[in-house]
Amino acid sequence: IAPDLNWPDYLADHLCNAVRWTDEVRALEQAGATTFIEMGPGKVLSGLIKKISNTAVVTNVEDPATLAAAVAVIKGA
Repeated sequence: IAPDLNWPDYLADHLCNAVRWTDEVRALEQAGATTFIEMGPGKVLSGLIKKISNTAVVTNVEDPATLAAAVAVIKGA
């Protein structure tokens, strides 16, 4: 994702059109992302990322215990 991205327009586009999740995850990886953290209950997006990428480090945060685990992942990444 380009650093000069117009975030309001980008997010509005996602609200009004289909999200191309696979393309988004791959673009993030091409931009250098190696760790993905899903915030909130459930692990749906984490599971989708794992299906798209076999190299990404993926974790989720939904309570204090998983927050501590995610912090550990970030510190180790």
